[in-house]
Amino acid sequence: MQIDSIYKTVQDLLNKDQLGYLKPMSYNNYLNNAIRKVYNDYLTELKSAVRKNNWHLEGKNMAKYSEHVRQLLEYFSKVTPLTTLNNFADLPTDLEYVEDVYTIANVRIDKVPYSVLIDLQTSIYAAPNDCSPKCSKIGEKLEIYPDIKTIKLHYLRKPKYAKWTFQDDNGKPMFDPTANDFQDVDLPETSIDEVISLTFEMAAIGIRELQLAQLANQEQQTDTQEQQIQ
Repeated sequence: MQIDSIYKTVQDLLNKDQLGYLKPMSYNNYLNNAIRKVYNDYLTELKSAVRKNNWHLEGKNMAKYSEHVRQLLEYFSKVTPLTTLNNFADLPTDLEYVEDVYTIANVRIDKVPYSVLIDLQTSIYAAPNDCSPKCSKIGEKLEIYPDIKTIKLHYLRKPKYAKWTFQDDNGKPMFDPTANDFQDVDLPETSIDEVISLTFEMAAIGIRELQLAQLANQEQQTDTQEQQIQ
């Protein structure tokens, strides 16, 4: 499993640099920060790659980087039906970005700014109807006109929160993937090396800061004891 392989690799790198032991809770925090950074980088890289493609600076087929990044993001692509009530539908809790909205009959529901949605409802010629429905994202809901009972939402989901679970074995944590809250790394395999690098970087900084804090605390305690003796 990727999460245990990453843990062992990061711990080996820390041991090589004689930095010390990485605690499971700290590992989970650093790992998920790394996953989120990689995910955000996909979005940034896609924007840059599309711009280069528009300037005809990209290659073709396998060398077309914008398509490569797009497919990495499509790893998080998801389609789900939603039931509406009084023109509103609750969005999924794992939603990151609304990509497309359709009726069950596959009629596209155009997503527009809220102000446009309000203005269209008062328009004689462009009011939303069954042939040209409209919607707008309002917080954690979609407002849809006309009132369509069931819709299909195509969206990018957030990465699942990775969790390295373990059992305590005489004070030593042993990896346990059978735990109910276990979750492996939720990223395309091509990004694992970058996750390792980012996790190691954060872990190394965290351990160094902890060591410095402990050293400063020891020095402060020594100074206090010396003052009491005097």
